[in-house]
Amino acid sequence: MFYALEGKITDKKNGFVVMNISGIHFTIIVSLLTYFNLKLGEKVKLFVELIASETGFRLYGFLNEEEKYLFNELRKISKIGAKTAISILSKFSPQEFKHIIANKKVEQLISVPGIGKKTASAIIFELSDKVLETDEKLIELLDVLTNSLGFSKDQVLPVLDKIYRQNPNLDTAELIKICLKNLRQ
Repeated sequence: MFYALEGKITDKKNGFVVMNISGIHFTIIVSLLTYFNLKLGEKVKLFVELIASETGFRLYGFLNEEEKYLFNELRKISKIGAKTAISILSKFSPQEFKHIIANKKVEQLISVPGIGKKTASAIIFELSDKVLETDEKLIELLDVLTNSLGFSKDQVLPVLDKIYRQNPNLDTAELIKICLKNLRQ
């Protein structure tokens, strides 16, 4: 029904944003990665998914189509609903999640609340053929910034994702310099 919405972010609360589109204010549930990349008053385009349930309609929004694709692929798995899918995408960036799937890292998926070993194994089994590509450079950058330089993953992921999407062809050292400059501001 909806593919994307474009409007101004008028409010940010725990786990959702409010977007004004021609005077209509939509509540849109977002992952933490998307949440931290949005600024109040900023005009943005969010790729959205409308989900109907017994309790009503909910809009889920994503900064890019890749995150929306992963959200929908996760929801196809038994015992994974929208809430769990958004929790997974809040904990891991799309690139990091694809790396986890490609390398069958069950223990990392178990760290998401509500995901046990059986469900984590099912996620890896179901998505392994759909998430073949991984970006080792991004995983390396995340590792350097968190493990070597001591930044938290919550600090690094929004900055790293944005900078990496804008400059995917820069070498690792340049990307680290840009990330450090942004993290220290």
